[in-house]
Amino acid sequence: MKLRRRIFFPFVIAVVSALLLSVVFYWYGTRAVADSVRARVQHETSITEYLITKAEKRKHDDLISLSRSFVIREFLKQVPDKKTGEKETVLGDLSSRFKGVSKEMIFSAKEELDAFVSGDNFQEVRIINRNGETLLRSSGGKTKNNGAVVNADENAIDEKVWSVSNHKPLQPMIVKNSFGVLLRFTVPIFAAGENTNSSPKGALTADLKLDSLLKEMPEFQSGDGFILIADKTGLILYHSNMSFRFQPVNNVMSASFVNISEAMMRGENGLQSYSINGASWLVSYKQIEGTELRVAAGENYSAALQGWRTIAIAGFMLVFILSAVAIWILWRVVGKHTRNLDKVSVETAAIAEGNLNQPLTAVSSDDLRPFEGHLNIINERFREQVRREEESRQFQSFLRVSAVLAHDLKNSIAALSLLVKNMHKHFHDENFRDDAMMALQSTTDKLQGMVDKINRPSLSHSVEFRLPKQNDVVPAINRAVSATAKQSSEHEVEMYLPEKLIMYADTDRVERVIENLVLNAIESMGDDKGRITITADKINNEESFFSVSDTGAGMSKDFIKEKLFRPFSSTKRKGLGIGLYSCHEIVTALNGRIEVESEINVGTTFKVVLPSNPPC
Repeated sequence: MKLRRRIFFPFVIAVVSALLLSVVFYWYGTRAVADSVRARVQHETSITEYLITKAEKRKHDDLISLSRSFVIREFLKQVPDKKTGEKETVLGDLSSRFKGVSKEMIFSAKEELDAFVSGDNFQEVRIINRNGETLLRSSGGKTKNNGAVVNADENAIDEKVWSVSNHKPLQPMIVKNSFGVLLRFTVPIFAAGENTNSSPKGALTADLKLDSLLKEMPEFQSGDGFILIADKTGLILYHSNMSFRFQPVNNVMSASFVNISEAMMRGENGLQSYSINGASWLVSYKQIEGTELRVAAGENYSAALQGWRTIAIAGFMLVFILSAVAIWILWRVVGKHTRNLDKVSVETAAIAEGNLNQPLTAVSSDDLRPFEGHLNIINERFREQVRREEESRQFQSFLRVSAVLAHDLKNSIAALSLLVKNMHKHFHDENFRDDAMMALQSTTDKLQGMVDKINRPSLSHSVEFRLPKQNDVVPAINRAVSATAKQSSEHEVEMYLPEKLIMYADTDRVERVIENLVLNAIESMGDDKGRITITADKINNEESFFSVSDTGAGMSKDFIKEKLFRPFSSTKRKGLGIGLYSCHEIVTALNGRIEVESEINVGTTFKVVLPSNPPC
């Protein structure tokens, strides 16, 4: 079950992360849809404005070209400026009414107007004099009133035309009649021979159906959108839905469209949304520069978003279902392996507890069967390794005891050698004989102890120690010095001991440490006469010390740092490197420490610090 939980929860975290990623993806997708709708309606508004502006400029340019025609300008030049107030019904009589204008000139001007109207889809084109009278008109080749002079209505012309001094086009006027919505273009006419810095002689007006201007209007990119063109009063002049045309915006659009229509009527540019039948629409609107027209493009944002929502929800459900199936499969597969692994765990636990003969037989699945064989091989090798480790430990223990015994035997022999070496010189001295007898007795006891160790090789120096207690160590120091340093006549021995020094230690072990340190001092000085100094005293109420100093060869700092107190490391050619290691082990076992000061060719001091009282 632990394996199930360990795998299940990370897997669940991964699934939850995937679902959260889906939510984030959905949110970013929604933003992308909104940005896409916004870009489309703004593009439709801009392209509509561009097409209308482009078509309007082309019509204006055509009308300006007509106004610059020599025939039109010459005709207007020959017509008298005075107002006739007369109307004729026969075209041939116009020559009698326009004094000084030839009949050929009148017909030429009329032909140019007819050709212009028929070729550019204008409804009607007129020449008007400064008195507001229509001199000539054409509507696709059919002359109204036979081309007679008629008075134009009050909306016939933009009066600004009389104040211009060049051919700059005026803003077209919107005119509504029975034919629909017209755009009335007006340009000035300067008489032949006059420059454009003078006042216009007359004006040229042309009526163009708005539908013809919008004939190049493309369909909205989205199937669920519209394009709307209105004038400044809010009348719809064009709509993708033809039933909405020539109706007020607020009558056919949703009530929530009012804010947008009011902004359009004020000539503002912007982007707003409105709702209709529960759906949200996004609308971009602007005024077409140089005209009174307002254009708007809208798209059903809710419909665009619905498609994305369907895809996102389907993806979300797919992720959820696949995750649930994956969890179920993982739970079953891991559960099967977990049961087998639990059995393996029980069997390996038995091996760990020491039952090395326990085989691994619980694994049954094909993919885990090699695991069973490998574990059994490992178990067999482990059993063999344990047997070898046991033999190695026994052999190492034997070697360690042998090394210690060899070192102790070497020390005893060294003490006896010193005694024999000086016996013929000082045998007549009664004090020497007494010390010699004590040294022989001590050495004999030590040799007997070594024999006991050989007879009981399972005992080592690390377990044979008796529990320490508070003892006076001064007698033990004296015994050790008498058995070693005092038997040497080559070296001076100086002792600075108090009458009594209490240490929490076993006196036998203290004596053994002193012997090792003194013998090391003697061997380090060799045959050269030297001095051995033994000092002991209290440090404070908690600790006491004894030290052994010599004037021997000394040790290097590298040796002290890297090899001192390690077994089989010695500066002496015949040394085993066991003495100081044994001293270190004894002092450490007594909760003490050894401090060393040494200098090459000057000497060495070993200071042993032990507690004075038992630990709390």
